[in-house]
Amino acid sequence: MRLAPLAALIAALATTSVARAEPTLLKFASPVPLTTPITAGGVAAWAKDVSEDSAGALNVQVFAGGSIATNANIYDRILNGVADLGFGLLGGLAAQFPRTSVVSLPFEESDSYRISIAMWRLYAAGMFADEYRAVEPIALFVFPGGLIHTRKPVRNLADMKGLKFAAESRANAEMLTLLGAAPITITPPDYYVSLQRGVVDGAIIGWAQVTTFKLEEVTQYHLEVALSASPAYFFMNKDSLAKLPDAAKATIRRHSGEPLVRRLGAITGRVPPPIPGHELVKLSAAETAQWKARLAPITEDWLQKTPDGARVLAAYRAELQKVQAEPRS
Repeated sequence: MRLAPLAALIAALATTSVARAEPTLLKFASPVPLTTPITAGGVAAWAKDVSEDSAGALNVQVFAGGSIATNANIYDRILNGVADLGFGLLGGLAAQFPRTSVVSLPFEESDSYRISIAMWRLYAAGMFADEYRAVEPIALFVFPGGLIHTRKPVRNLADMKGLKFAAESRANAEMLTLLGAAPITITPPDYYVSLQRGVVDGAIIGWAQVTTFKLEEVTQYHLEVALSASPAYFFMNKDSLAKLPDAAKATIRRHSGEPLVRRLGAITGRVPPPIPGHELVKLSAAETAQWKARLAPITEDWLQKTPDGARVLAAYRAELQKVQAEPRS
């Protein structure tokens, strides 16, 4: 009879201990501010969904605006565990992800939503999964990088000659050179001041990023051309994932993959309403053919230098055709 109160006390203490267990903190780093669409609608929304669905096991906190990582070091911060998760661009890591860069080839597809889905499916099918051995991909997606935004009109190849352009990736720099322009390596957060000060005449960047970085204030002309896409990622540190209980791992995976890729592709692919006083230009069919011919060496060089490149490009094109035929969800 005397054991009953003791047993009840032990049970009560155990219950209290469980109730007071602190959730595991996961740091999700975004180099860009919390107010940007990709951080607010992508990173922060994902963190909230996972935290709430984990039944108190996880607390995913967002560290935005370069507080613990910048565009230049975000990948290393994830590898080193400074951040458990992070959002970044693959443009500066092309040498480490050569087959993934198939999505950056010119004139393949202009819709970032479709490209993002095709890219993720190729990864999931193992087409270039070995490039990601050091990290755990939560999502792979793209920003449309093929729109040209300038301070002076560009309507044809002749207008490109001699213009200085901001370029955040080697792929874009190569394209600009072939088009007769002069690329200058600048990261997107610095595009505004570079355009404002006349350091560059234009930038290659997607519509979603134009309003994110307020480039509509320093450019007036916009040329729609499917030059490329800028691949991006949500990565998780492998050790951070491995340390979690199975239920927590399942929660993270439940909110990752293609559903998340679709959400992110929709964010990066959004087109802002017409901007008063701005001019939107589209190339004629004849001019488009000239641009394609000028940039053909990009694809040819990629095929020669990329291991298994021909098979990857064929698979990418086939996947794009499937996605193009699917209803948009």
